Amino acid sequence: MRHQLSRYHARDPSEWCFTRSEHGKPLLLDDDLALHFNLSHSADWIALAVGTTAAVGVDIQWHDPERDIERIAARYFPAAELSALQVGGRLDRRRLFDHWSLKECWAKARGGALPTALAAVAFAVDGGQLVCSAPDAGGESLCLMSFHEYSLAVSSLAEPLRLKVRVWQSDGTEAPFEPAYSATTMGVRLVR
Repeated sequence: MRHQLSRYHARDPSEWCFTRSEHGKPLLLDDDLALHFNLSHSADWIALAVGTTAAVGVDIQWHDPERDIERIAARYFPAAELSALQVGGRLDRRRLFDHWSLKECWAKARGGALPTALAAVAFAVDGGQLVCSAPDAGGESLCLMSFHEYSLAVSSLAEPLRLKVRVWQSDGTEAPFEPAYSATTMGVRLVR
């Protein structure tokens, strides 16, 4: 993370200092920099989002076959959203994790308390457009990718979201990432 932040601001990776928001979101101690970041990890992947104009949130979720999605759904998903996530009367695991990632990145971009925020926001796709229902939605861009058995979502509180996805190996090399399921930045229609 320190090396990636140094790509955006001329600072030695060892010189970055961090703090946390009241809800635990990592922040730069030097708030004079117009640089925002967020981290997420799941199973074998770590995701880092960096924003140069506004706060960002990122979430990656492994579609864990052992995870009790019924319990998650009952606690954090409104009835209308749950209905849209069903196929043949059963919850679609991939779609549930897609929506879970969207909820988490949305809440993390705002620095909110996750348990409260996750239940307060709902997503739907209508005519290829992502519809966000939330009490304080406004002005964000969202991107959702599904690849292998993972969902990755990124949110920025500024528009438009310009996304470069790279894979960094443990040896320090990097390469562009082309998911099997193409990434799309969706316009967001807000419902209050």
